[in-house]
Amino acid sequence: MATKHLIQNGHSNILLLTVYPTLSIYKKFEDLSSKGYKQALKEENIPFNELNIMYVPYQTNLNNMISQKIDQIQPTGIIAGTNTIGIDVLKVCKERKILIPNDISFIMFDDVNWAPLHDLTVVSQPTKEVA
Repeated sequence: MATKHLIQNGHSNILLLTVYPTLSIYKKFEDLSSKGYKQALKEENIPFNELNIMYVPYQTNLNNMISQKIDQIQPTGIIAGTNTIGIDVLKVCKERKILIPNDISFIMFDDVNWAPLHDLTVVSQPTKEVA
């Protein structure tokens, strides 16, 4: 759904940031997000590039990793698999003066209560249904 939304808005170089599937709950979310990502690209005849999926440890302060990945692939859209990753994407964009949505489009999973304050596109994760 998130990937399709970005594709429908003209993006083909989309970075997916998601956690390593070390815990069973994250394994299920990772499966959903990366499979959906790959499927959306396939349906739109956009070649899949392994560099466009980045698995990150579940921790805070991923700024350097995210910044380096942005430099490496120059995405026009970013999907953050959790709100923790999303916060770090927002920090990186602010530090680098990258404007959302003018310079880069951004979608975050986890429907957090502060997202509307920043005019962010978010996707709710059905935690109870997936777990």
